[in-house]
Amino acid sequence: MRSLPRFSIKNPVTVSMLVLAVLLLGFISFSRLGTNLMPEIDNPRLFVEIDAGERPPAEIEKQLVMPIEALIVRQKGVVNVGSHIMSGQARITISYAWQNEMDQAFLELQKVLAPYATRNDVEELTISRYNPNADPVVQLALSDSSGKNLNQLRLLVHNVLRPQLVRLEGVADVALAGERELVVEVQTNAEQLLAYGVTLSQVANTIQSFNQNVSGGYIEEKGQRFVVRGSSAITRPSDLDDLVIKMAGSNPNAGRAGSPVFLKDVAYIEVLEGRPSSIVRMNGQECLGLYIYKENRYNTVEMVGAVFDALDDFTRNHPGVHLSIVENQGEFIEASISEVSDSALLGIFFAIVVLFLFLRNWGATLVVSMAIPLSVVATFGLMYFNDLTLNLMTLGGLALGAGMLVDNAIIVLENIYRHLELGKPVKEAAIEGAGEVGGAIMASTLTTVVVFLPIVYLQGISGEFFKDQAWTVAFSLFCSLAVALMVVPLLSTKLIRHKRRPTTRQPMKSEFYQNLLLKALNHKVWVLGLALLLMAGSYALLPVIGSSFLPVAASDELEINITLPAGMRLQRTNETLASMERSIRQLLSPEDLKWIYSHAGPSVAGSDQSFTRSEHEGFMKLAFSEDAAFIPGELVLQLDSLFTGVPGLEVQYSQTEPALQALAGDDDAPFVLEVRGPDMDQLQSLTAEIGERLRQSPDLLNVSTSFEEEAPEIDIRIDCLKAGMLGLDIPGIISQVQAALQEQEAGSLEQYGDRTAIQVAGEDLSIRDLQSLKILQNDQTYLLSELAEVVVGREPGQILRDNQSRVGKIYADVTRHKPFDQVVEDAEASVASIGLPVGYSALVTGDEQRRKESFSQLFFALILSVVLVYMVMAAQFESLIHPFTILLTIPLAGVGTILAFWLLGTSFNVMAFIGVVMLGGIAVNDSIILVDAINQYKIEGLPLRASIMQAARDRLRPILMTSLTTMLALLPMALSIGRSASLRSPLAIAVIAGLFTSTLLTLVVIPTVYELFDRSGRQEKSTL
Repeated sequence: MRSLPRFSIKNPVTVSMLVLAVLLLGFISFSRLGTNLMPEIDNPRLFVEIDAGERPPAEIEKQLVMPIEALIVRQKGVVNVGSHIMSGQARITISYAWQNEMDQAFLELQKVLAPYATRNDVEELTISRYNPNADPVVQLALSDSSGKNLNQLRLLVHNVLRPQLVRLEGVADVALAGERELVVEVQTNAEQLLAYGVTLSQVANTIQSFNQNVSGGYIEEKGQRFVVRGSSAITRPSDLDDLVIKMAGSNPNAGRAGSPVFLKDVAYIEVLEGRPSSIVRMNGQECLGLYIYKENRYNTVEMVGAVFDALDDFTRNHPGVHLSIVENQGEFIEASISEVSDSALLGIFFAIVVLFLFLRNWGATLVVSMAIPLSVVATFGLMYFNDLTLNLMTLGGLALGAGMLVDNAIIVLENIYRHLELGKPVKEAAIEGAGEVGGAIMASTLTTVVVFLPIVYLQGISGEFFKDQAWTVAFSLFCSLAVALMVVPLLSTKLIRHKRRPTTRQPMKSEFYQNLLLKALNHKVWVLGLALLLMAGSYALLPVIGSSFLPVAASDELEINITLPAGMRLQRTNETLASMERSIRQLLSPEDLKWIYSHAGPSVAGSDQSFTRSEHEGFMKLAFSEDAAFIPGELVLQLDSLFTGVPGLEVQYSQTEPALQALAGDDDAPFVLEVRGPDMDQLQSLTAEIGERLRQSPDLLNVSTSFEEEAPEIDIRIDCLKAGMLGLDIPGIISQVQAALQEQEAGSLEQYGDRTAIQVAGEDLSIRDLQSLKILQNDQTYLLSELAEVVVGREPGQILRDNQSRVGKIYADVTRHKPFDQVVEDAEASVASIGLPVGYSALVTGDEQRRKESFSQLFFALILSVVLVYMVMAAQFESLIHPFTILLTIPLAGVGTILAFWLLGTSFNVMAFIGVVMLGGIAVNDSIILVDAINQYKIEGLPLRASIMQAARDRLRPILMTSLTTMLALLPMALSIGRSASLRSPLAIAVIAGLFTSTLLTLVVIPTVYELFDRSGRQEKSTL
């Protein structure tokens, strides 16, 4: 391994040019790297959305969903098919294997479902892919200075602001919520319609027939072409008054023309605000909600920056408009990335301080200080050429590698420094020092890199998110290895002052350590026994610590989702949110609460929630001040006790950061339990019984079931025999009922600079009025009650299916008083005590299912990484025994991680598990350095015991230096309290604590085990 250091020292200009080239490419690559919150994920899911008019869920399930599911499950790569059926619509979610080619799957699904898209009973069938940007990246509340003129504000946004925003690069869509559009309402009089024998459909058709411009061809005369156009478009609402709906009393056979029936004779026409599809409020004041969506694979920070530049221009030109920011992912990303970057820089500073304290030489410290940025900048180049972006995971990988980046440089530099202390010339010391440890640092680098290889091959969401981080750490470590073997020796010859006289002092005062190690070697059984006892005791704490899927979020915002009984109108939902808002303001002081944003009704187009949310649903966002006098988690318990007793109100709380939300995968409650079985009535009964049992748990909040949303319905059962005898048909009867109940579109007219819809509406009907509704047929009038039976009942508000079977779901929030897996165990024990009938089963899904899948994948990665580490070390040392000695470091590292989470009272989660997998490659580095030195001294002829003591003496300083620099580099991440801290801290804590115990125990236990294995293998006895 002396060839690379020798080449760099003999060719300083060549190496300098290589370094400058790497720096140049690195800086260019950094300037072109994209910036996002999390890595882009191509989740292998497709969605089939069916719009089937007003048909009930059971009918849609039987005639559409079930046959479509049967076709889908036969497609290649399908692993799960789930369906959510509501009145008039259904969504089928198809999950594929992660390695499946989604473009091909999309085309195949389109081909298979093409016949269903053209069916008469399907109004629309769309197939779409998973969109990680389904949620808006920017949410705004818009109001004017008066706070009342929402229609003028809507026109301003549609005509001015929205065109400016959608033209920006990276903006996929801009949607409005809470719009109050003006409509021209033709309010008919039922008695007058009946008197003149006119139906609502006739009124709407007449308006549409007169309200149009028709092309009539052209006339050529004198060499010119004149376009002929028939124009009768209505331009004013008053023009509608004189439209002739019918000629009353006309009889062509008798020669009577009759008298005209004008629209004003049967209806009253006025311009008013239409019924809103959603209602939005900011701090109690009605406003417009502006939702801005991002295109896939576009830089979020750049896109958000351009959006706010356009918004600034808009507000300057329209000073009466006020904008309030509800959510800004760009700011969150910038703040999170800034915090990670600051943590990495602070960690590097700590590493440099440690170097100086150990070496007491400014030149040596400067050498390593220059090696760090060179390795980082070189990593940017490799990231760019591999299509990686700057996000929380890649920057977390750089922060994680900040301490490890200097490990190779420290080991090389420390060994060069040791040769200088022995009196060798600078160049000789540089070549010999780097060459001696070249094999060791290459092995330690490879062991760390191979740990990340299993992560790259992980399936599922965990592998997709951590793949970028794995590549980043691997790139940075390879760069640091090249820097350590080529740049550090060259810089050492230029920056380290030559020691003219050899020194006789030890590299580091270590009398205490030497005496401790000697006693340990003389009492190997006791040392190994204590080590095994420590490991057994700590690993016994794992059930006490518990586990969860994601870390507990520490956000300063709280989202409250509400659901009222199915069929509840939008105004009632809005009133409920307003009442809750008043209660919250009474509970909290004005200093603690920054703002409250509420949204009643369906989400705007483009959001992934648009399918499931209806008029009886809504949400509220609360933002707290930084110095709020409470913990949001405690506030949830207070709010829950406040709203629990409200009849028909279901509430869900979520305190989730955007970074964790991306990992969560969906919007279900944290705790989800699925009940499966063949009979629907029995399934509903069991789901209700289990839900009632779970409501008694102190660890679960807001327990609700999927069967609680039963929608009220009116079934008009037409007497076919009677209708047939009277010459009536069912479509004719239903069309008149539909016209009486629904506002009919009758075109539009130009009004106030905007196209204003014309709607024909009948009088509001009660159930009794519906029974006495007049049905007209051939100038004959019949009561609806004479033709049909009107039955009032309830229909399941939604039907859930999974893999072609109906399921019942129970949702709940978790109090976080105990680890999530323990809550699940208690719930499963409670369900088991019920005793489910044969053929029925209950399974906890949601976060628990994702936790099990992720832990299973990561455990596989840990085992595979240990095997790969063993292979690398076996090849390095040409031994099958000594790698086992080094692998003992990994369970010793686990001791520290377990004790740290136990002392902090934090449950083990996916992020911590990733840290443990990384420890499998990081913790063994110290052992590799030590064992490599022992082997070298044995080759030189020293006895076994003397080789161990000498290696321990010489390698104590580099071991402590590399471990301290890695731990201190991660310390800012572990202590981070900023945004996205929940995602970063567990990983950093796991690595720091594990590395702390592994370093301390490595210095004593590994030499003891080495001597034990070596003596048992060679049957030799060595003495000091």
